[in-house]
Formats: sequence, C-alpha cells, structure tokens
Amino acid sequence: MTGGFFVESGAHDGTSLSNTVFLEANRNWTGLLVEANPELFEMLMSSSNRTASRAINACLSPSGKREVLDFALGGFLGGLTGYMSEAHDHRMKSEIKAAGDAAGPTNTGKTVSVMCWPLHEMMAALGKTRVDYWSLDTEGSEAAILNATDFDKIDVRVMTVEVNDGQARANVEKVMATKPFKLHNALLRMLNLHGTAATSRDQGDLYKVLVLDRHCKDIIAPLLRVSELRAQGITLHLLLEQERQAIPDVPAIYFVHPTPENVERIIQDAQQQLYDVMHVNFATSVPSRLLEQLASGVVKANAVSRVAKLFDEYLSFIALEPSCFSLGLPDSYLALNDPTARDTQIESAVGQIVDGLFSVLVTLGVVPIIRCPKGGAAEHVAAALEGKLRDHLKARSNLFSEGASALAATLSRPLLVLLDRNFDLSVMLQHAWSYKPLVQDVLGLKLNRVTLAPDTAGLPPGAGLLPQHAKKSYDVDDKDFFWEAAGALPFPKVAEEVESQLQKYKAAVDEINSKTAGGGDEAILDHEEMLRRNTQNLMSAVSSLPELQEKKKEKKKVLDKHTNLATSLLGAIKGRGLDGFYNLEEDLLTGKGDSAGLLKLLQGAKGTAADKLRLGLVQLLAAESAPSEAELAELTGALTAAGVPDTTALTYVARLRRNRLVGSARPAPAAGQGALGAPSQGNLLDWADKALGQGISSVTRSVKNLLSGARQAPVAAALEALMDGKQGTQEFDSFAVLDPKLPPGRTGLDRAKGPFREALVFMIGGGNYLERESLAAWASRSTPPRQVLYGATEMLAGEEFLHQLEELGRRSGIAPAAPAAAAAAAGGAP
Repeated sequence: MTGGFFVESGAHDGTSLSNTVFLEANRNWTGLLVEANPELFEMLMSSSNRTASRAINACLSPSGKREVLDFALGGFLGGLTGYMSEAHDHRMKSEIKAAGDAAGPTNTGKTVSVMCWPLHEMMAALGKTRVDYWSLDTEGSEAAILNATDFDKIDVRVMTVEVNDGQARANVEKVMATKPFKLHNALLRMLNLHGTAATSRDQGDLYKVLVLDRHCKDIIAPLLRVSELRAQGITLHLLLEQERQAIPDVPAIYFVHPTPENVERIIQDAQQQLYDVMHVNFATSVPSRLLEQLASGVVKANAVSRVAKLFDEYLSFIALEPSCFSLGLPDSYLALNDPTARDTQIESAVGQIVDGLFSVLVTLGVVPIIRCPKGGAAEHVAAALEGKLRDHLKARSNLFSEGASALAATLSRPLLVLLDRNFDLSVMLQHAWSYKPLVQDVLGLKLNRVTLAPDTAGLPPGAGLLPQHAKKSYDVDDKDFFWEAAGALPFPKVAEEVESQLQKYKAAVDEINSKTAGGGDEAILDHEEMLRRNTQNLMSAVSSLPELQEKKKEKKKVLDKHTNLATSLLGAIKGRGLDGFYNLEEDLLTGKGDSAGLLKLLQGAKGTAADKLRLGLVQLLAAESAPSEAELAELTGALTAAGVPDTTALTYVARLRRNRLVGSARPAPAAGQGALGAPSQGNLLDWADKALGQGISSVTRSVKNLLSGARQAPVAAALEALMDGKQGTQEFDSFAVLDPKLPPGRTGLDRAKGPFREALVFMIGGGNYLERESLAAWASRSTPPRQVLYGATEMLAGEEFLHQLEELGRRSGIAPAAPAAAAAAAGGAP
C-alpha cells in the first residue's frame, strides 16, 4: 500500500528504532510523530528523512483528556512515571547508571512535565479521522492510552502495540476485549454513505432519511441516540412497514433484512419516487433470488436510477455492551422446541441464528474453534455455521482476510461454545440480587433502556396524572460509568457505590482547586522546582476545569438516574419479598433448601403468582432426580393453594426432567468464590439506608452472603472445562468439535485441547444478565484472566421465559398435574 497515513507514538529520534521511517521513505506515506522526550524531539526535528510528516513534543493522554504529566527521560526506555512497572523502572535506572557519562541528555533519568492530548484531538488538528497504521510504544502506558482512545472518532485500520512483559500484554488484551464490536463504526459509515463519519455539522450538510425495518431499528437503538443520528445528517428515521410521505429532494438510507416483503416495499418506494436516491443496506447477505426480485422489480418500474448503492452489511446482531450481544430473535426457545412446528419453520429459525452468528464473527474478524453438546439445536446450528464459514473461507478474498479486532490480533484462535438453553434452565427462572440482573428482571431492561411505571403515590383515586407523575425512561450502557462500576454489585452495595462516586467527584474538585491555588509546602522547594510545579498545576487546571464543569452536570444526572432506579427496585423488593425468594432459591441450588421453607414462602402474602411459580420451577430443577407423580402433585397443590392459576409450565419442565432433556441445576461445589464473587454485606445496608431512605435494612438484613459461597454456575463450569482442555470432564470429552478451517470430518479433540484465552459463549433459546455476570466474574477470577463474550438469541427476564414454557406446555398437549388432594380422591398416588 502506498500513500497511507500513520501515527507513531513513541517516535524516538525519527530514525533509529522507528516503525514508520520505511513507510515514509519508500511507500510515500505521511503521518504524525509523537515524542514526549524533548531532547529526542529535537533530534527528530533535525532529521532529514522525516520532512513529510508532522511531529509534536507531547504524549498521548492515558485518561482521554488534556493533562500535564511527569515523564522520565530514559532514552528509548523513558515513559510516564505513573505508568511504568517497577521492573521497567528498575531496568531504566540500571541502564542509565551503567552508561554513566555516556548516557547523554536524552537519558538522564530526570523528570520533565509534558502535555498529553487525546489522539482524536491531535487527528482533528490535522483534519484527519483515518489511521492506516498506528504504532504504539510508550513504555507502560499503552493499555491506559488504548482504554482512553475514542475509536468512534477515529478509524484505525492496523496497529501494533509493544509491551514489556506478560502482565502488560494481558492488560492490553483486556482493554481491547472491551472494544470488540465494530458495529458502532460500521453503522456510522453506513449513515455517511460509506464515507468517513461526520464529526461536526459542517460535514452533515447533506440531510438524509433513514428507513428501517423493526429488527434493524432494534440493532441501532442501543448504539445511536437521536442526537447522534442528527449529527450524521439524519433528519428523519422511519419504519419501512409504515406509510411514508414523499421527500423527493433527500437521499434515503435503507437498513433492513433481506426478506421478500422488504424487497417488495423497496421496489414500491423506487416506483413512487419517494426519495431522491436510495442507498440500500441489507443486514445480512442477500440470497440471489431476492437480488433477482429487486433487479427485475426496479427495471419494470423504470426506477433503476433511484437505487444508488446496495450493500451486504453483516450487522444482524445487537451489541448491548462491549462483551454482550443479542440476535434479537423473539420467542426463540419456543420456536426451536415447538412440537407443532414444521421442518421449514425450524430450518428458518436455525438459519436466522446462523446469519446472526456469522455477522458477529465477521465483525470480530475471527474464525473460531466450535464446541457444542451433541444432538439438539446447538449441534444443528454449529454444523450449519461451520459449513457457511468453510464455504466463505474458500473464496480468494473473504471477509476474514483483514480481521483487526482484539480477538483476531491474539496468537490463538478463540473458542465458540454453543449451548442449548436446556443446558441450564434454572438461571432463566431464579431471582437475582445483583444490580444489572435485578434491573432486567424487575424493571424490564430492553435494548439498554429502562422505563419506570408512572409514580401515582399520593394521588387520589381517579385523579389524572400530572407531568411529574409520568413514566420515565432511562438509558444505561457501557458509557454510563455507574452502570459499569456497580452492575455486578449486590443490591445493598449499590447505594454505597453512589456515595463513593460522589466522594470521588468532590475529591477531584478539591484537587483542581488546590492546584489552581498553587498549594503545597513551597518553602522547601527551590525557585526552579517551584516554578515547574506551579506551571504544571496551572496548565492542568486550565485544561481540566472546563471539562470538569461540563462533567459535573452529567455526573449528577447519572447518579440521579441510578438513585431513581434503585429506589424503584427497593419498592419491588419490599412489595414482593424478593429477598426471600432469592435466599431460598440459592439454598435449593446448593442443596440446603427444604420443603418446609418452600411451603412457608409459598403460603406467605409476599410475591406474585409468577414469583411463586418460578420458585417452584427452581425447586424442581434443583432436585437431584426427576420428581415422582406424587412429588409433582404435592408441589402443584402447594402452588395452586398459593394462588398460582396455571401450572402448565411446571408439568412441562417435569416432563423434560423425566425424559432427561434437562439435568439437575445443582452443580458440584467450586473452590473459591461463587458466581458473582460478592463480598460480605456487613454495613452495606446502612449505606443503602442513607442513600435510598429508611426501609431497606428490614428487607435485606436477612439476605445471606450466598454470593460468596461455593456455587459455580453450570455454564461457567462447562466453559472452564472447555477453555482449559480438562480431559476427563464430561464437557471436554463429549462435546462435538468443529473447525471451519479443516475439511469436514477431519476435526478431533486435539484441535480443542487449549488452553484458550478468549471465548464466545452463545445460548440458543435465550439468555439473561444473571448468566452473563456469572461468566464475567469467572473470567476475571481466572489466572490469567480470560476474555469472554456472551451472546444469546434474545435477552429475557424471568417472567418472559416463563411465558414460553407455559406456551410450550399447551402446544405439547400437557394438562397441569392434578394437586395432591385431587389425585388422592381419584385414587391416584398419595
């Protein structure tokens, strides 16, 4: 490639040890050279072979904001003092001492103040947004710089990162694993007609209309808010299925799935000349028959000129968080287990899953080793996905040729583990106690948005709702600092985290104020040192204060938002007695529950009918063996007496257990912490009382410290066996192994012996945040830490999954089991 643009951070003298001098001298590249050492920078500026590039005496910011930091002059080993490891610092000082007088001014070991800038601001000053090659070598601060880099504002094609040791490498890989999906950037390119994303309104002068089908609307919803769409020139976003008025002078961007109905609507729009031109983007690859339908349709309508471009985007998935995705396929468990479904319906459902997983792998740029249980939907999906990948890899140029993601950049290929939902049903039904799973299960988190019901407290009966009582919606995603910090915490500790974040903010303000005032004991400093520190303080304050003022309002909004969410959760916990359900379910799943405790909770006034049915299902799934007719009748009678009107789901799951289609949810004890690794609650409830008002202590003091007990989630246990290659375990020895890079039937266990550093876990039939958090906790506890992406056909709350079980029971012709008393009266089992 010739004529590219590079960034070399840690440019040294521009010649020796340079990763870009060849590109500039021999391939007509230009670029940006970043060097913090002022002595080396002078040498760089005098170099005769770097005249085509721009250079700056600064460093890249490890915090994402402008700041002044201390830099150690250590030659090619110099770096930011707060980011070098002890071993690296010792090596630098030892080499300086060994060099003695020959060290020179670039290698004195002294500390100087340097200005640090975010990379996107440096690029904006040059009028650039694309980096064809980024060389990052900053002697310890690489992971922090990557974490602070806004990849939504710059497009980095290829990068190399130098690390000094294994821990530094792990830190870099961990950071890059939090930025796995390029979906956001791909959507921005699509909205800008496959050009560079607009970074300001002067690039958004071309107004556009965005036309979506309902599923593609869900793909965009978690990633792009209305303000972001407007920044890209999108003035209207409309549903394809609805009637739309003509806007003949404006181009339209279509983002839809390739279906006969959608293609027909596109043909009609072209015929009616609704828009100036149409840029058609399909979420997955378009079958040839639909291309023929589209081509013949626009020709017959004499509207060929209306279709400007057509793209296969491979974006048929929903990126909820950097390590969590959904395919957005509703009722997938029902569709794959429906006894009345025709073969064509099953094949269609499998095809949708394969298309979505293929899109995920294309976006990640990886071809994984696939493992799954033999038999069932997981193996069916695995075989179809392997075939699609293998066929695609046969092409000379394919979508995996330039994989540049974090997973693609590692030395080993990742593992893709496909599991049927029946592998562990209990996690979909049990009640949660940590923040993110509670928000999903109780408040109905969907597509990173939570909508709270209207607050009618204090209103007289029949009174109309005032504006302050209207329902409120809140967005929560990985950009929400509190959501990320507190998501895995037990509910009582969420209040403590609110207080902790407020204290951190106040401390930051006090620090800036003290720096502006030039605080500190200046009497012991010489004039030069005092001047240096005051200059550093002033520069830092000037660059930080405006940003802090803006962040003050945003941080307050975030904390107010989560205070409201936590308050709503508290109301549900108190009203439904969710702490009691959580406690007993954890006891049942660890083999410590008893029927007396179950009956006591079922007979109590707390909990909805769905809460009690879910408890009964967990008890059935946690039992060591399938229930007898008498045991099922007794449990059914207890639920009926507790006000549960329909126990069809219970009878259906009992049949699954008897037919060995789902096993016991009680796993073997695991060493160390449990699924979510929560600490002892102790005085956390006092924090919650202060932040959320009186009443939480009486609700939660009875909650046992079960999260730090000895239960490992079944999916986490299976993943550990597969990633570590534990021979002798049921999962490693019995799961199928598929490798799309090998001919069919040539893959053996030797291809899956591991250990694997990265894995994708995909649940066929639905998943939830409770399961996702348990996998994330296991991955972070592993040595070395693992990187796990979690995905599912859809993300479901407990009651949503319960409805699918009930419908399957009805379609299977199952009548609820007769209560024990009725069975005895009819001469049944006692």
